[in-house]
Amino acid sequence: MAPRRYTGPLAAFWIFLLVAWGLNATAISMGVRTLLSKLGLCHKPTHMDFLQALMAFLQPVIVERGTPPSDEGCIVLCNHVNWADFVLDIVFLPRGVFVSRNALYIVFWPASFLRDWMFSDMIFFKRSKHVDSKAKQELYDRVAGKCKAGRHVIVYAEGTRNNTGVQKPLKVGLIKLAYERDIPLYVSMVANKEAIVDEKRLSVTFGAEVRNAMSDLVRPGDHADFPSFLGAAQAAWDEVWGRTHES
Repeated sequence: MAPRRYTGPLAAFWIFLLVAWGLNATAISMGVRTLLSKLGLCHKPTHMDFLQALMAFLQPVIVERGTPPSDEGCIVLCNHVNWADFVLDIVFLPRGVFVSRNALYIVFWPASFLRDWMFSDMIFFKRSKHVDSKAKQELYDRVAGKCKAGRHVIVYAEGTRNNTGVQKPLKVGLIKLAYERDIPLYVSMVANKEAIVDEKRLSVTFGAEVRNAMSDLVRPGDHADFPSFLGAAQAAWDEVWGRTHES
């Protein structure tokens, strides 16, 4: 089936349905199933069941899929483009977890609460113009804890939405955490996310093609100091960026 693209008011309508029905109704339905499973009345839904239900709403056509370079807990550097990130980036990862600011907990409630309760796949933090050392340390401890538990924690490494097609400098905070706590990292990006959902420009495409690419693993133990590790992370980022932003 050919891709179907909507813009303007029709796109706004589909974006509303994506949040209100595709995300929240799916989360509520699976929350009910989770409760019923405790009574032995049905099977407990898995994290992948939830993600695949969201994928079925957006109907992307995956033409290339990367292979995660490790099963152990990792930090995964991704690029933030739009709301499609919160479906497409995590579906390619084993036991994925998002790091997201608190504002999105409210925007996507009650799904944000339910998916965290069912799958523990969200870490929320408070973004502030001023450095809050205590909040920063708590965030870092939670990320490290998820990695230690074998989860793949998604970090939007540029620190902000970037739909320009031009690279921005990487934020080094969580990359430095990876080095200091001996957490391996890799890069994962999905090409053509801007075609799926663009809430800023009011555009939605069902059935658009997407490609996922991943880097090799970057291990802290392979580097004598943090600048060397950061350089390797940057090289991995540049290589995957090049593969997913080909003109």
